[in-house]
Amino acid sequence: MELGILQFIQKLGSDFFDLFFCAFSLLGETLIIVALVPLVYWCVDKATGEEVALDIFSGCYVNYLLKGIIARVRPIESHETELRKVKYDYFYESLQHDGRYLPESFPSGHSQVSASFWSGVAYKRGLKKLWWLLLLPVMVALSRLYLGVHWPTDVLTGLAIGFVVSAVIHVCLKASKTKTLLILPTVASALMFFNLLGNVEFKQLMMTSIMLALIWGGCLGMLVEQKYIEFSTGDVKWWMRVLRLPVGLLAVGVCAGLVFLPLRLLGVDKYISLVPVGFTAAFAMATAAPLTFKMFRIV
Repeated sequence: MELGILQFIQKLGSDFFDLFFCAFSLLGETLIIVALVPLVYWCVDKATGEEVALDIFSGCYVNYLLKGIIARVRPIESHETELRKVKYDYFYESLQHDGRYLPESFPSGHSQVSASFWSGVAYKRGLKKLWWLLLLPVMVALSRLYLGVHWPTDVLTGLAIGFVVSAVIHVCLKASKTKTLLILPTVASALMFFNLLGNVEFKQLMMTSIMLALIWGGCLGMLVEQKYIEFSTGDVKWWMRVLRLPVGLLAVGVCAGLVFLPLRLLGVDKYISLVPVGFTAAFAMATAAPLTFKMFRIV
């Protein structure tokens, strides 16, 4: 039945729809969405940025946990002769590791991360006013079906993770920000137990660990910032908001580099190195960057 749904959607196949759905698929790239977090956090609205960061880190963490346990094969691999590939090979090559597709179809990461970001913004800024933002992750999910890289249940579950996790975090932050920042990483750490339930690929295990490190770094960093730094996005001139982004990224990059380079020089595996780097980057986003803003009076 799911294959039939994919084939029905692919009847739209044309150069125009290839470009159209590839554009939406790019909007769900994790790196692109994650890059928006410091932009919102430092330059637009601090509270929204904090919530969206926790939404994305937590949603991706649940996503990678499930990918490792379920290990579902992508439809484009298992039914390649029955599905059409779009002309832009990047979207297939980017999913391959060492020349093969990892069994990581369920749930859809693009659907989840876009749902985490846009629903987080909508919940924080007012769902009644910004409900239409929820249509963006739905279009991203549809693009993944058109490309044939996910099953319908993959994208539905990805959307559900993004929407539900963000809603839970929104409610918890409204109740108590401090308690949420303390409890969230603790609960996430306990969930790592489920990685033992399946024959989890090394890369999947490391990606889950990186997301857990981001949760810990972000939560601890926000606690430190709340107590000792207290930077603000209110009453900041527009040119200072613009300047904050490159300055903040430089501060985070320096902190992350000071951890990554020694580990790589010592021969530590790339993925293993990214665990402490992820923690450092998330912690620095909430602490080192705001301290730099204050040091150079970009406030």
